[in-house]
Amino acid sequence: MIARDNSVVVMPTFARPEMLAHALMHLAKAEDLPPVHIFLDSGAPEGRLDEVRWVRDTYLPQAALHQQASHMPVTSGTWNILKSMEFGYYYGAEYVFIVEEDVMMRHDFMARHEAVRTSGNYKATCGRRVPAFFKKYGDLYTNPGSCLTQKLLSVLVHHINDEYFANTGGYIRKTFGHEPYNSSLDDGLIRMVMLETGWKCGYPEEPICAHQGFHWYDEIDIYSNRGTIQEKIARFGRITASIKPGDRYAGDFEFFPNEDGDR
Repeated sequence: MIARDNSVVVMPTFARPEMLAHALMHLAKAEDLPPVHIFLDSGAPEGRLDEVRWVRDTYLPQAALHQQASHMPVTSGTWNILKSMEFGYYYGAEYVFIVEEDVMMRHDFMARHEAVRTSGNYKATCGRRVPAFFKKYGDLYTNPGSCLTQKLLSVLVHHINDEYFANTGGYIRKTFGHEPYNSSLDDGLIRMVMLETGWKCGYPEEPICAHQGFHWYDEIDIYSNRGTIQEKIARFGRITASIKPGDRYAGDFEFFPNEDGDR
């Protein structure tokens, strides 16, 4: 059973502390919340650690905050995401929840993950509906708002190494014998591990979290967000209520209309 004393939440963050603030607002209201560890990528802009520390202290002061070591450049947040998962494995938790800075969870997130996992003895569970792309290929892993078991992580951690980070696609082709499955980044690597082992990922019938990242954020006028960290947190809440559907990464990344995380 998923319980507070055998679980951990890892939160990779990088350049959007205003999103992290909203994610922590939801985490603070989660039932049976395990220990939370926030990981700031070393490539974050100057001064970001102070902002992230203020956000942590304000919205979830019991969370541990870590500044990641410098590392080679890797596409997207792949390095920090996988290193956060690796921390969860060596932390010794049976269940490692991965909640990125732009993911808002429901208050019953933990219990719903448990219900999905036990319904099929899955080695990974996801907080979103199964994406249309994966329906024709089977129960493959994707994020956000996921949970990985210790058994899956025990295989995955062997692939979290400099050779993979130096050439993610090349490493997957060399190691698994064929092209990366839909992605050579963190989620793609996990899919390849699960395909090799025959393990499946479970999905809820209805989403239990929402991915609030979206195209054009802070790049075009209607989605611009400037000012102090406090001003940016407030404006982000207003922006997410008015995002055009076509600007979301995917149609099932719904907006939560209130800070309780209820739809």
